[in-house]
Amino acid sequence: MVEKCDGLPLAINILGSLFHSKLERKHWEKVLSCSILDLPGGNDDILPALSLSYCFLPSCLKRCFAYCAMFPKGFEFEKEELVLLWMVGGFLDSPNNNIVIKGIGDECFMELLSRSFFGEATNLYGGCERLQKLPTAIGNLKQLRHLDVSNTNIEELPESICTLCNSQTLLLRWCDGVQKLLDDMWKLSSLLCLAMDRSNVDEMPVQLNMLEKLHSLDMFVVGKAGGSHLAELRGLQHLWRRLLIKGLENVANVDHARKANLNEMGDLDD
Repeated sequence: MVEKCDGLPLAINILGSLFHSKLERKHWEKVLSCSILDLPGGNDDILPALSLSYCFLPSCLKRCFAYCAMFPKGFEFEKEELVLLWMVGGFLDSPNNNIVIKGIGDECFMELLSRSFFGEATNLYGGCERLQKLPTAIGNLKQLRHLDVSNTNIEELPESICTLCNSQTLLLRWCDGVQKLLDDMWKLSSLLCLAMDRSNVDEMPVQLNMLEKLHSLDMFVVGKAGGSHLAELRGLQHLWRRLLIKGLENVANVDHARKANLNEMGDLDD
């Protein structure tokens, strides 16, 4: 098998990923006899090994990797961003049409990474900092499922965004100018992810608990009198990963904290 890899470390690593959990002799012989390994790789002798690894991928991983063909060569992305795109594209298996299996996207990504389909990068792309305003007409894109305005100079969101009932992700990371979310955000009934990391959002809408399908919320701001309160988190039973809670000094009613019942959300990081 080493001879088949022609001494290339990456090729050996790729084939090793096929064997590490397969101890049956027949599986090794099947891979060894595969004609793909004998195909010329042209200027890149690693391609036959990658092709072989792809052939042995489960169908769900093949779909996820094939989706990445839309990216240009050398394109750099974050794991979280790609998993979200897989989610909204319907590439992740789920028990029904609404609830995505928690963590399956991460598992798919790490499996593809271990098989050398992805490589780790040191620099990640940024958003279009020149973007300062979203057009009101964005509300006409009724089938829009993924909206990412991260790392832009926008200062407010148009009210028409709240009519995008099919939208599953809204990413506002590194948006220094956005300080307030829309009052009718609760109308985004299909929303799975609301990300505001490194933004200056200091006020959140009430009735956020109406977003029952929400899986990922990286920040929640407790409002002052009449604003959002901790008890609203109780309706968000599918939250997982990290949740940063700000404005705890605004908690006026201890009962709100009890009703939030954060201890019962076992999928949240400690």
